[in-house]
Amino acid sequence: MSHTSTDSELIDAHALELLRGGSCTQGQSIPRKRLFNGDQPTQLAHDAFAEYYRQQWNLIAGHGDGQYVATQTPKDMDRVIERIRQGGTRGAILSDLRLTDPNASEEACLNSINLAARLITMMKFGVVKHQAVPRRHIHWDAGPLSNFVKDYWNVPPVLGCEPVRLPKSFNAWSVEMVGGIQVGFTDNIADHLLLVEDDSKVLIFHHASFLEYQIQR
Repeated sequence: MSHTSTDSELIDAHALELLRGGSCTQGQSIPRKRLFNGDQPTQLAHDAFAEYYRQQWNLIAGHGDGQYVATQTPKDMDRVIERIRQGGTRGAILSDLRLTDPNASEEACLNSINLAARLITMMKFGVVKHQAVPRRHIHWDAGPLSNFVKDYWNVPPVLGCEPVRLPKSFNAWSVEMVGGIQVGFTDNIADHLLLVEDDSKVLIFHHASFLEYQIQR
């Protein structure tokens, strides 16, 4: 599956459609009059999510000329994403894909499901084929994705939840200056605030546009 400039444009267009909640949801999300930080909606950039989409597509669907997936184009992902958002179970979506393409292997169908889940949630579902050093990944084995994600995040807090007042000037870089901990960025929301490299670096999920659109749903 070689990618031309047209393919890249299709990926970018579908990424923006997916981010805004277009064809695969009930209605299109429209940014609020003000963003969470008070900025105008026109300040909201979408390039980071488009780049994430391209990375995930090339990593999973683009690898091996598409032989490891059952979805060959970004628009093919629509039916998988729609079934996930309708509450379809992983098993039911797998059956649908195998009926749609009887020649696709079970592995290819599961990879397409994991790719769709990654695009919807920005969480790393499944292991990528032939990945040399697999990073932290999440196993969604059964049931609807929405139920799995709710259960995944429904963990009692370990630390106290008492309100802490911080100055408005406090930001991620304050952690570096005050705490001596390096700040790194992650595309995996499940790794937000994860300490790595012997607790010398903290990962920050940095996709503000993705979070803004989630707030509205």
